[in-house]
Amino acid sequence: MHPNQVISVAARLLALWLLVDLITRSAAFATVFRGFYEPSMYVPVIAALLLNFGLAVFLWFFPRRVARILVSDNESAPTQVFSPVMWFAIGCSLLGLWVLAAAIPGLIHGLFLLCLGLQSGSPVGDDWRGIVVSSTIKLVLGIWLLFGAKGVRRPAL
Repeated sequence: MHPNQVISVAARLLALWLLVDLITRSAAFATVFRGFYEPSMYVPVIAALLLNFGLAVFLWFFPRRVARILVSDNESAPTQVFSPVMWFAIGCSLLGLWVLAAAIPGLIHGLFLLCLGLQSGSPVGDDWRGIVVSSTIKLVLGIWLLFGAKGVRRPAL
């Protein structure tokens, strides 16, 4: 596989990771921010989320442009050839493992906050809801990327 192809696949994987992170953070912000903060606080958060989304879309639709910027075309191709689809499948599985590794501690943390609040008799804040919702979404997306993601792999390359 040529270095440009490796960078293109890596750009697509980074785009997927950014979208997974964006989805989970959006769910957490929607849960935690509801009713607690002034509307002026939403502007920077929404701007950051839109910037993240724009970067992910750019990386997904223009991975070859990113590769051309990062690697010159005159580098020689390696002698052993692997298909880009195989590299992307391995990358999706690794990305799924990474997302799962981030989701499970977050889910445990959110449920721990809920249990601690209920046992102590003190009022439970909304922090645990945002953490549990975003971690559950991460968990589902991580399992999907680790064991499947055929819908992502097919149009990717």
